[in-house]
Amino acid sequence: MTANRPTKDTSIELSRRALLRSSAVALSTVYSACSSRSRSRVTFGVLAAKTGPRALWGNDLLRGIELAAERANTRGGVHGRQVRLAVMDTQSRDELAAGLTTKLCEREDAAVLFGELSTPSSERAATVAISKSVPFVAVGATSRDVSRVGEFAFRVAPTEQEHALVLVRYLRQTLQKRKVAVVYRRSSILQLQQADAFAEALRRAGGEIVARETFSDIDVDLVGLANQVRSANPDAVFVPCAAADGARVALALRNARVSATILGTDGWRSDAAFSVGAEAVAGVIVTDAFAPTAPRIAIEDFVRAFRDKYRAEPGTFAALGYDSVRWVLTAAMRVPSLEPRSLRDAMAGSQFDDGVTGALVFDPRRALTRPVQLLRIERDRFVYVDAMTPA
Repeated sequence: MTANRPTKDTSIELSRRALLRSSAVALSTVYSACSSRSRSRVTFGVLAAKTGPRALWGNDLLRGIELAAERANTRGGVHGRQVRLAVMDTQSRDELAAGLTTKLCEREDAAVLFGELSTPSSERAATVAISKSVPFVAVGATSRDVSRVGEFAFRVAPTEQEHALVLVRYLRQTLQKRKVAVVYRRSSILQLQQADAFAEALRRAGGEIVARETFSDIDVDLVGLANQVRSANPDAVFVPCAAADGARVALALRNARVSATILGTDGWRSDAAFSVGAEAVAGVIVTDAFAPTAPRIAIEDFVRAFRDKYRAEPGTFAALGYDSVRWVLTAAMRVPSLEPRSLRDAMAGSQFDDGVTGALVFDPRRALTRPVQLLRIERDRFVYVDAMTPA
């Protein structure tokens, strides 16, 4: 008897089945590898201005985030999973934030997002993150409270209004002064807003604005401005300017023999504050989110680790980025799942006491209570004075 031989159609069918079995095995292998990778690490998405006009501060922020993730991974990560950073460069362009956030959510499968310096960038990114149900942490945005964008949005930096409130509290409670002159750049909307916030807070605290003066680039010597301030006889002068402008104002005031205490916001935190000489700005009180000279072990450890890794001094944005990641990791340790909604629920209503920028306290509605640091200029450096909450 002759054995049955397979027909051409039978051969094709057998080959097709073999190919399907082979493909199934290959797909199973790929899926298992991807599943293994996803189980072994968790992705944190980062929006940072690595290039463009904000690059100096954007890279400072990114370094703080990198340092926190690296130190967490050396300790085992979170629930045994290593933290992977997926970083997108906004190029300091606000209009890119939404598209980059979409990529971080969809392509990188980020469990949480961090960024940016710019409030408009942060608000655009937060809007996209909320639509994807992914937590977004505004690390450096200060103009407005980004957490108000929606239920998945958080912030860690104090707002400009909170800086003003803390200065008023320090002025009234610690310095016991009430008559204040305000000086700022005429073209700056931000400085106008800071001046208004300060004036309103001072009024509520029983103080009084006795003079309000502005200047522009064409006001070279500021002599007339300083004389107007002197004639108002203030106890203090609030100067919510950038460092170089603040130094010019301070010099003019001192030359006009205005002895009042000068107060400034975080715009002063730059070497440009000493551009006209240390004597002119000596004793100026400024606010910031971070005080590297504050006597706390956590700060000393952070500064040392940052120096060792980057051979540089950490700035305020580095400290905020460092605290942001450590806070999220602490919240993540309290939940078994790192799914975005579970992580968001753990972040809301949480408290992080070991921040290098101070304790972060979030109520269940994500409202933040945190301190603002007060520093005094002494011998061409900023020295820690105190820390106060706005309330």
